[in-house]
Amino acid sequence: MHDLSSDIATLIHALLNEDHKIHQSAVESLIAIGSPAVPLLIEALKDPNYQVRNGAVWALRKIGDMRAVEPLIEALTDESAAQRGFAAEALVMLGDERAATPMIALLRDANWITASLVSDYLIEMGGIAVPSLIVAMNDPQCQARSNVAGILGRIGDTQAVPTLIAALNDQAALIRRAAVWALGELRDARAVEHLLAVLRKKNEDLRPKAAEALGKIGDACAVAPLMAALRDRDDDLRIMAAEALGRIGDVRAIVPLTKALKDRRRMVREKAAEALEALRAIQGM
Repeated sequence: MHDLSSDIATLIHALLNEDHKIHQSAVESLIAIGSPAVPLLIEALKDPNYQVRNGAVWALRKIGDMRAVEPLIEALTDESAAQRGFAAEALVMLGDERAATPMIALLRDANWITASLVSDYLIEMGGIAVPSLIVAMNDPQCQARSNVAGILGRIGDTQAVPTLIAALNDQAALIRRAAVWALGELRDARAVEHLLAVLRKKNEDLRPKAAEALGKIGDACAVAPLMAALRDRDDDLRIMAAEALGRIGDVRAIVPLTKALKDRRRMVREKAAEALEALRAIQGM
């Protein structure tokens, strides 16, 4: 009987070869073998040689055997930043929710490229990552919470709405900003009254961002406060209020937007004109 395990061991040894063609050929052969190669490939994840570890990750990624999930999670702590990133990508391909929390920890990775890649991978994981991301909104590190809020906004799962609403009261402006943006992306009406509360805070720098988010959500409850914002002293707020009113498309905004055509700021005038054009298109005027 042919000893397949001997062939697998030989191919794993070939991963040491610095010739890219030989290395790649060994990886492809291991992938072709499939599940029988998984146990030895898992062992190879701990090999002292980077090329062996790298080849093992790529093979496991393509084979797609769920036995590799826990070993790949361990590989997220590899000394090589590139290998940590490759392990994260392989875990995304496997699509197991167990990977979410360990991958979230990599958002704090010292290598910014790895952290950025992991952010994209978590977004690719989608809904299965959301429960772990919601828990991660309690991370003590401000930048980590901000990153997580941004990822939740890009995933677009409304499970995150209550957590992001709570983040509007975070002590760190960075977190409040990320939460406002994310709520706008989620477009959930539950956020409207809370974003209106931000809009009404006179000393809140996030008022323009809140106006933008309200425009994305498109709830008619925001129309009157946004019309009032067209008269605010804050130039950026007037700009975003005009844009938001154009998005919402409520005819009540026609008169204040027409008055905004005479605003002292050119950008406000331009946004008001664009909003009025959008309103006319909606109303068939």
